[in-house]
Parts: sequence; structure tokens; C-alpha cells
Amino acid sequence: MRAGADPVRIAIVDDEPTILRTLSRVLGNVGYETVEFDHGQGALDLLASQPPDLLLCDICLPPPDGLEILKIARTRQPDMPVIMLTGQPSVEGAVQAVKEGAFDYVTKPFEADELRVVVEKALQFRSLTQENRRLRADIRDRYDFSTLIGISRPFTAVIDRVKRVVDTRSTVLITGESGTGKDVLARAIHYNSPRRDRLYVAVNCTAIPEQLMESEMFGHEKGAFSGAVQARKGLFEEADGGTLFLDEIGDLPLAMQAKLLRVLQDGMVRRVGATRHVQVDTRIVAATNKDLLREVADGRFREDLYYRLAVVQVHMPPLRDRVEDIALLAQHFMTQYSRLYERPARRLSLAVLRDFQSRRWSGNVRELANAVERAVLLTEQEQIEIADIMASTPAVLDEARQAAPPRSASVPSGGDLDMKGALHRAVESVERQYIERALHATGGNRTRAARALGISHRNLMYKLKQYPELAASRPGEDGAG
Repeated sequence: MRAGADPVRIAIVDDEPTILRTLSRVLGNVGYETVEFDHGQGALDLLASQPPDLLLCDICLPPPDGLEILKIARTRQPDMPVIMLTGQPSVEGAVQAVKEGAFDYVTKPFEADELRVVVEKALQFRSLTQENRRLRADIRDRYDFSTLIGISRPFTAVIDRVKRVVDTRSTVLITGESGTGKDVLARAIHYNSPRRDRLYVAVNCTAIPEQLMESEMFGHEKGAFSGAVQARKGLFEEADGGTLFLDEIGDLPLAMQAKLLRVLQDGMVRRVGATRHVQVDTRIVAATNKDLLREVADGRFREDLYYRLAVVQVHMPPLRDRVEDIALLAQHFMTQYSRLYERPARRLSLAVLRDFQSRRWSGNVRELANAVERAVLLTEQEQIEIADIMASTPAVLDEARQAAPPRSASVPSGGDLDMKGALHRAVESVERQYIERALHATGGNRTRAARALGISHRNLMYKLKQYPELAASRPGEDGAG
């Protein structure tokens, strides 16, 4: 039984009245709600209107018989487990039913305890199946392209490019500095593709010792080497029908590069110690923070493998080229970590946002997330100020930030990439949002709104002249019209 929930409802179908009453009594005694039918059509009508949590069905029934009911039930309610009952001396029919999707079968006459155990296992299986489906849906929602945060032109260009090929099985090579979100993009490619319901397998090529690389990638047969006590699938077979993400592909040893190339060319893998190949349908998404063309020129990466991987290549921009996105990302991480650590919702001051937008962020999005997480953990007041950020930043990181070269030296000038223009637009956007929220929270009272924002009343009035659309739609000084 499910504590604190509606009772579990079990439909029972059997044309023997005595069996029907016994089944209903045994299951009712442990708290299950039962609905009884002496013919299959009644159960099928129930499936269409008020589907039960579980179906207990005899195999030998007047038409429609148990196997036909099973097939219809599996189509209409795929998450609902079906347990078959058989009174035949041979259980061949019951075994066939299991092959066609029944959870299990029980032979008549049955023991009450045996029946209860099978029913409980079936309901647990149903619960796990539904939870797995919910988790998959949550993951798909989390990695939907619409949830990837960014409005800057470099970032949206990446998303637009990936969307064009997400429904194909083409390989994708993601380049970019550490911390730019290459792994997040790889997951988004998988969970927005037709492969979303199959496995997504991620592996860091630097984390596997070279002597174990072939076995990990392609699997091995029992006895292939010392310690291979049983056959084992490799990552390519695990991800068959899904996506294999090869992170840090630039560090793959040359010997493995040749083997990977063959798999990409043929779609076949051979386990270590095997004599035959296995066909796989595995999409490859690879990522690296290295310049692979330079690695090719220096002889550390195979040119033919590079072109196999780079059918579609996207470059994740560093955070310093995504100034318009910094405030959005910072607020996202603020909300995320406040929930994670069960801390009161806080806000970042405009001074902190300006500071964030002026930094070089050598660790990119990962470094920004780290800075916000520390601030959430170590700051007690409602609004996080520059002093809080500085106090929570390890000295070694702060010294490195101060020693970093000016950002302007690494950013192209002119047009849409003008740093001053981008910074000014981003600050104005966030400033407008904070003022609008403060006015809304105080019912339009500008005195209280200024106090909430931590600025003077005169300063707020100046800002409202700067953003007339906010002043026009708000009451006056004391909230009166």
C-alpha cells in the first residue's frame, strides 16, 4: 500500500466466481481496492475510462481471451503491469504471455502469500517505471534549448547552429575554453534529438589509463586478459542507439585515435579478445579545449580523425565575450544555489553585477557559478555587495584576477563586439529590472523603493527620468495616483 495516498486499485478478470471472490478477499485483506470482472470486455472498458494500477487476468477466458486482453492493455496502458493467471498443467501459455509483456504469472491453485508478493513486486516495478519517466522528462526539460541561458550574439549563434543538426546523427565537435559549458551543450544535443530516450554516456578521455582505454571503449570478452572474469560491453555498445560524449578528445592517445577512426568509418566495434565485430548505432559528440588543427600540424592528432569528428563544429564563446549574459547567469546561479542550500532568496547589488561584468573570468561560466555559490553560502544579509564577494573569494583567486591582463586587450573592437556598448546595455537592462521589481514590491511608493534598492530618493528619481516607461506606469511619491 502507498502510505498517505489513494488506495491501489487492482482489476481482476476470471470467469470462475470462486476464484474471483478469493482473489478479491486476499487482496482486499491487505488494503488493495479491487474491481472484479467475469469477462474480458468489462476490463477493457475500464482500461478506457478509469485505468487501474494493476491488472490480474486469467489466460483461459471466453473471447476476448487473456492474451488478447494483455495485448490491448499493453497498448493502452504501457505503464500498468499485468499478471496472468493459469490453471493449465502446462505453463507454456503463461510463459508466452510474459514474452509478450506480462509482468509475471501465478498458477492456480495459488498460495495467498505468493500472490501478494508478486502483486507487490509488480506495483514496485510500476512505480519505478513512472519515476524513471518523470526523471527523463525532468532531464529533457532541464536541457531544452529554451532553458540554456544567454542572449548574446556569440551564444545564440551556437544554439542556432546546433538546432539545425540536432535531429541528424552527424558527429559534432565542440571547442572552447574550460568552463564554457561544452558538456551542457553536449547533453542538450542529446536530449533534444530523436535519441533522447536512449542512453547518454559521457567519458573524459583523460580519466582512463591508456592501457585500459580500448577495453573501456570497445569492451572485452571473458578471459581476454588477466582480470577479465566475464564479458563486458564497452562504452560504444552501452550508448548504442544513444549518444557517446567524448570529452577532452584532444588528449586521446594516437593508438586509440586510429581505432576510433575505424569505428566512425564502419559503425562496428570489436571487443578485446573477440573474433567478430558488433554493429553499433552510436552518435558521437566530442569536445576539447585544444586547437585541434594545431595538434594535427604538430603530429599529435590524426588529420583524418579530425575531419571525421568535425562534420559540424561549434565554438563555445568564453564568458568575457558574453557580457550581456553575465547578469542573467549570475541571477540564475543565485536562485539555483539558494534552493540547493535552502537559504533565503538573495539579490546581487548593481555594483556586484558591474564588477562581474568587468572581470576576465578565466574559468568562464564555471568560475562565475563558483563565485555566486560562495556568496550564497557565506553572506547573511539580503543583498550581496562587493565586500561580500571579496570576502568570500579565496585570496589566491583574487590575486590571479587582479593580475590578469585587461579584458579589452582580448576583445575585438567595432560593431556589435564593442565592449563599452555591450556593458552599458547589459547594466541598463539589469538596473531597469531591479527598479521595476522594487516599485512593484512597494506598491509604487518611491521612498520605500529607494530604500529597498539601497539608493537615495533623488537617485531613484533621476533613474525614473532615465527610464520614463517605469515612471509613467507607477503611482507617485507615497503610492497615491
